[in-house]
Amino acid sequence: MINAQFVPIETWPGKQRTSWKSAAFRVTYPRRLDKLEDELNKLGAKDILIQCHLVRDDIRNDGWPRSGARPRNPGIIISFTKRGGDQLSFPCDTYDDWYDNLYAIALSLEALRAVDRYGVTKSAEQYQGWRRLGPSPQSDVKTKDWAFDHLARVAGIDPRALNDRAAVDLAFRAAVKKTHPDTGGNVEAFRLVNEAMRVIREVMP
Repeated sequence: MINAQFVPIETWPGKQRTSWKSAAFRVTYPRRLDKLEDELNKLGAKDILIQCHLVRDDIRNDGWPRSGARPRNPGIIISFTKRGGDQLSFPCDTYDDWYDNLYAIALSLEALRAVDRYGVTKSAEQYQGWRRLGPSPQSDVKTKDWAFDHLARVAGIDPRALNDRAAVDLAFRAAVKKTHPDTGGNVEAFRLVNEAMRVIREVMP
């Protein structure tokens, strides 16, 4: 499964469509996720955030939609940090099903990556139009100490209590509840909690 978090969309970039078209994709939902995961992996993507028109109750504690959850609008935004540090954001609301918009982004990532294949670009210029605007939600220093301290501080516990995976998982759930946009938090705080957890997973699999 893609190491990503689903969160409700706060702001759509530009004017959002009010009518959509049907896609001709004939690919199952698992195959679409596999395609997206493959393309993100090839780009070295991390800090992956999938924004969609769901409410908090539609999203499980692990950051993925509940079975049968249906967004009120099919628009979707996939944001991530690409290998090399570029922060990119890809919105799509062309189709009438968010699964189709997700798959369209996956295919677009494949097409953009293919541009490099022929040696025309020198600095990944094809991605410039998708640079994420605004301040970066990423921490300046993503050390192990930062990760444990940040997760403990948000969860309201002593960092020394995070001495095994069970304690870390409990703290993560508490931190997610506090920082999720639908429970009084915001996207940046939520992403930092997930970034802390990503670092912790690297040292505590």
